[in-house]
Amino acid sequence: MLPWGLAAGAAAVAPVKLLVDDLIQPGEFLSMLFNIVPFAFFGSILALGAFSFGVEFQHRTLPLMLTQPVRRARLWNEKMLALVAAAVTVVLIHWVTQLGMRLMALRWLGREAPLFTMQQTLLIGMFLLATVCSAGFWTLQARSTIGGMALCMGGQVLACLTVALVLDKIYNVSGLEDSIVSGGFVATGVI
Repeated sequence: MLPWGLAAGAAAVAPVKLLVDDLIQPGEFLSMLFNIVPFAFFGSILALGAFSFGVEFQHRTLPLMLTQPVRRARLWNEKMLALVAAAVTVVLIHWVTQLGMRLMALRWLGREAPLFTMQQTLLIGMFLLATVCSAGFWTLQARSTIGGMALCMGGQVLACLTVALVLDKIYNVSGLEDSIVSGGFVATGVI
């Protein structure tokens, strides 16, 4: 429940951060808090994915669950369904908060609230998809929650670095602004 609450809080604060980012001076305490929001969001999603099976290892209930006359696919599907539901609610919280911020900014400030760019949205979406799909596997391989989080994040970072290196060698492009790089990251995340 704690990782979901932290992810939901970070998802709700992210549109506020985008709106007031140019109003806050660097070095202020509020600036530091707003800069922690992305780390809190991504770390919470990683923890949420790893906790699905990590708690079973921590409490040593996985062998007990596997001895029950229930198909293993059902156990896996129920845990993954709960994880997907939690991730979807976090995305919905962000979307509703962003919609509210856009309406308030338009009404009271007279300007549009800034949004994530398309590349940022694609990278966040691929991170969510890759984490939801692979965190349970990496947690089962590591047999611990923290190990599953580290392997899940490490696998994604290594895959993205490999794609960036290959695209840099082939097309001589770097950075996320190019659509080729974004497309490569999306394809890697889907795979």
